[in-house]
Amino acid sequence: MILKNMALILADGVCGALTGEYFNLSGTSKGDGNLVEMRNDTLYTFRTYDETLTPLYPTDSTCIVITDKGKMLVIDHKLNICDDYQSANIYNNVFSWGNYSVVTYGNGSACLIIHNDGRLIAHFRKKFDKMMLQGNLLYVLADGGTMESGLRHSCRR
Repeated sequence: MILKNMALILADGVCGALTGEYFNLSGTSKGDGNLVEMRNDTLYTFRTYDETLTPLYPTDSTCIVITDKGKMLVIDHKLNICDDYQSANIYNNVFSWGNYSVVTYGNGSACLIIHNDGRLIAHFRKKFDKMMLQGNLLYVLADGGTMESGLRHSCRR
């Protein structure tokens, strides 16, 4: 894959971009598409038969990029592809506390509480408008009503 007008900068675990350069990514095929996004945050993903979500985050030597062909690639400092996933399988981190995170899929239609290693703790089946954590109580505003969930049994701060 040729990355037009983008260069990966890996410094202190942060991915950045410069314009006006061409770089060839090793190990890619023409079907991987063109770079459209570089992620600097922790996100979670999965493959078809995975039992837990996989946490992905940039490090001092890797970066996460998304292409216009629906690929999410983990790229090393030499621009080699270390791993790949489908970008349709991204769960975005809404907020974290201790060893736990609230993540959402797509437009927020799926909301999960997970352990940071990807294990599922709880699944909210309603789309939420707002969330707030106070102590061990998670307040969720969904469909005009408020739900309260006690987290003391599974999620201790």
